[in-house]
Amino acid sequence: MKKKWNLLVMLLVLVVGGVLAGCGNGSGGNVDIGIVLPTKDEPRWVQDEQRFKDALKDSDYTTEILFSQGSSAKEKENVEALLNKGIKVLIITPHDAAAAAAAVEAAKKDDVTVISYDRIVKNADIDLYISFDNERVGQLQAEELLKSVPQGNVVYIGGASTDHNSHLLKKGAMNVLAPLIRSGDIRIQYDQWTKNWQPKEAAKGMEEALRINHHQIDAVISANDATAYAAMQVIKQQGMTKKIAVIGQDADAVNIQAIQQ
Repeated sequence: MKKKWNLLVMLLVLVVGGVLAGCGNGSGGNVDIGIVLPTKDEPRWVQDEQRFKDALKDSDYTTEILFSQGSSAKEKENVEALLNKGIKVLIITPHDAAAAAAAVEAAKKDDVTVISYDRIVKNADIDLYISFDNERVGQLQAEELLKSVPQGNVVYIGGASTDHNSHLLKKGAMNVLAPLIRSGDIRIQYDQWTKNWQPKEAAKGMEEALRINHHQIDAVISANDATAYAAMQVIKQQGMTKKIAVIGQDADAVNIQAIQQ
């Protein structure tokens, strides 16, 4: 995460500096850089909000950060509000990879430079896309799980189906697990996407997985830490904490603490 953030800061300096070079010291009350993040309901994005603020606080550019709260309509409204304030650069993490194209189109009509951060906006004229190797992360998740559970019943709790990253993470994990699935050593007993990455939806999925499999589950791969933590809470409530291995990713503070316990 730290390496990814450092790369983003470097690119911001290059891109934002180049785009705004002729604007002087800020825009005199308007907003130079608009940032639209998907939700405040996940620690990851609240952390990123602060990182953006820290990275840009000593610059001459004015910045505004808005959250879409899991709504493509709100996301487009946020972008339009920022465009009305005269932004020259839009940094957007889309709620829905396809639906966000409309917001990007509106920004490009105003000659705004668009950076798609962490999640790709599909079928859109973005200027820059920065993320991590999601497929590799999925591979690492599966590899780490197999160190603890080389065989057994596995639950896969995916991210939002509307997020392209979710599909890449799953592809990476399943590429690793495929030979063991074919041999019968690993059995995927539950495999569902999580609507809007909502932890409460992940919890429902975990409850369903345990119910339909009569609690005969050995491991869980979750597409991020928020969904992993939700799964862990369900497992804990049912008194199975020491029996089921749970894998997530994002390095949320509560998940790091759970590992240390």
